[in-house]
Amino acid sequence: MLEPRISAFYHCSGFEQRFVPDPLVPPMLVPIEVLNNITPLFIPTAFSFAVGAGIVGFNLEATNTFKYAFISPSGNEVLSQEVHLPIIPNDPKLDADMQGIVLNLNLQNVVLNEEGYYLSRITFNNKQIGEYSIKVKAVNTNA
Repeated sequence: MLEPRISAFYHCSGFEQRFVPDPLVPPMLVPIEVLNNITPLFIPTAFSFAVGAGIVGFNLEATNTFKYAFISPSGNEVLSQEVHLPIIPNDPKLDADMQGIVLNLNLQNVVLNEEGYYLSRITFNNKQIGEYSIKVKAVNTNA
């Protein structure tokens, strides 16, 4: 039985579309500045960043739901986004557990009210499949 799993995850500043010279190859979306931490000048603040997640091990031809939630250090859900994935034909060249999708989310003006470790929580078809932490700390040197 297929079990969805995260094959890649990252926080980054955003995404950039890159074109290749071959007209048969579609443009690629690549992350800009992968983030180890989020370092705004002040807390509280509104901060924009992006996340990317690769998920494999599920039937692309079925109805699937992806949910991303960003959780504060005190356990509050800062934001939540749920996406119903399009139905895509399975690739016969790949094993069933290799079938998947990469999702990129741009998160604009996310309100950060406290410093500490925030969690990016990934849920797939109503089952939590991963959590990734990132530290948020103000870096105002004049405070």
